Amino acid sequence: MTVGVDPSLAPAEKETATDETPENLQTVAGAGAIIGNMERILSAIFMATGQWAAIGVIFTAKSIARFKQMEENKQFAEYYLIGTLYSILYVVVAFSCLSVLESSFKTTINAKTSAKLRSHRGLAEKYA
Repeated sequence: MTVGVDPSLAPAEKETATDETPENLQTVAGAGAIIGNMERILSAIFMATGQWAAIGVIFTAKSIARFKQMEENKQFAEYYLIGTLYSILYVVVAFSCLSVLESSFKTTINAKTSAKLRSHRGLAEKYA
């Protein structure tokens, strides 16, 4: 018995190599959601920094990791493609909305700053 380690976290023993079909492989619960969130966060960071090619690297790496499953299971390939395209669309729309908000905020700030500068210049000229 190991002290301090949860036995349920131990990797399962492999029974035979014949059980390793894509349908029988077990994954970590919630791993897909974590991967999706990381993918969207990294995509947003790369969009913000203008590293468009790096976004392609994310999706290429993800596709390479799932290639065997996509090749053997066409239903999974469709599911994967829909999820990936949704993820890309979500990041692009969110990033675009934030960019529009940022530019309108900057416009408002610049307009207020310009008005204040004009009033200060007027006062400076009046008392000069």
